[in-house]
Amino acid sequence: MRIFAFLLMLLWPLPASAQGLSDLAWMKGCWRFERAGETVTESWTAPSSAPVMLGYGTSERGGQLVWWEQTRIVSDGEGVAFVAMPMGRAATRFAMIESGHQRVVFANPAHDFPQRIAYARDGNRLNATTSGENAADETYPFRRIRCPSELRP
Repeated sequence: MRIFAFLLMLLWPLPASAQGLSDLAWMKGCWRFERAGETVTESWTAPSSAPVMLGYGTSERGGQLVWWEQTRIVSDGEGVAFVAMPMGRAATRFAMIESGHQRVVFANPAHDFPQRIAYARDGNRLNATTSGENAADETYPFRRIRCPSELRP
């Protein structure tokens, strides 16, 4: 019986955990979704030898830019974190609190909204979900697109 339990422990998959940026390479690329006349695009660079992944997002309606955001995922002395600068405002840091196979969650409970930002990939889909204590979750069902030259990270 002990041998069976030992073998079971060896074969049972342990939950994956992103220890560094290279574990988030699945986010790389250009992603887009459309709803109610709005086109939202998000792009991420691949992890490199630098301790940062660069990202940006835009929202267009009727061919006009209505929203933009610079983002990055950093690995530093405080750990791995998502840093957002919507519309050029000051940076807000969200610490990585969960990670797994093609899934990551960042949180900042002191921020108004969002307080959590989650990404999960399923094939050519990347779902981004923002959530907070006093607001409904917002899910962005991105699909992979070929990066046009003006969007290449």
